Amino acid sequence: MWVDGADSPSSFSLAVTWPNAVLKTFGTDVFDASPVAGKQVSLHFDYTAPAGLDDTYGVWLDNLAVTCGSVVDPAPYAFLSGTSMASPMVSGAAALLVSLKPSASVAQVRSALLGGAKRLDSWKGRTSTGGRLDVAAAMGRLVPPDTVFTEPTGVSGQSASLHMAQNGTLPEVTFQCRLDSGEFRSCKADGILRGLRPGRHVVQARAVDRYGNVDRTPASSSFTVTGCLVPRLIGSSVARVREIIPKAGCRIGAVSRPAGVPLWRLKVRATYPQAFTYFPTTAPVKIAFVRR
Repeated sequence: MWVDGADSPSSFSLAVTWPNAVLKTFGTDVFDASPVAGKQVSLHFDYTAPAGLDDTYGVWLDNLAVTCGSVVDPAPYAFLSGTSMASPMVSGAAALLVSLKPSASVAQVRSALLGGAKRLDSWKGRTSTGGRLDVAAAMGRLVPPDTVFTEPTGVSGQSASLHMAQNGTLPEVTFQCRLDSGEFRSCKADGILRGLRPGRHVVQARAVDRYGNVDRTPASSSFTVTGCLVPRLIGSSVARVREIIPKAGCRIGAVSRPAGVPLWRLKVRATYPQAFTYFPTTAPVKIAFVRR
């Protein structure tokens, strides 16, 4: 509920936007169904706006009062249900959204309420959205999570390091990442992508708030993974090969050598005869050895 225990004010203002200013509401039970057969009641306003005003200005109605048929006494709170309770829920949700973003316009609050509603087939045509009020979704639409990369993507060999954060103060935010055209998957704010193919890559990251609202404009970062360079190794000793290959950022693939000959008696007979861009995921370095 959106109350703090204080007395409600004696007057308030109601913002109405053109067109479709009226939000038709209806009460449901815990199964999103009508608990009892009842009438749908809504307030309609007829007004005339000066020519030339933009739609988003809205119309403010003063001294509007809604009187209940009965009061709850003496307890300050009680369990109630029905259509009469549906309108205050929407009004309270609107107040909550305004408290979340005081600078929000009437049109923005209305759009968040309607856009965040959970669509239900059973309510199609019976409410303004054909769905049920979803305050968490409305909050996410009004102030969605925003994601930023806090550092440039660092590349080392076949790995890339990611550092991201939310651009805001929403609590309990998690992240999802996507590499190139893949699917979004859960990831850490500071994570590492491994086993990358050489070439240009694009990684996207998006924050998700505690209510499941997703950043609709993910942060994006591009980087390039280069293949390692295999230097000329003909005539090199086994020890030299073991030293050079890792320093070049490569890995040794299949090794062929004469049976029964110790490694210290062998040298490289053939490998790539000149500097060559080595693609780790497709072409392992193969080295053959012969007697010294």
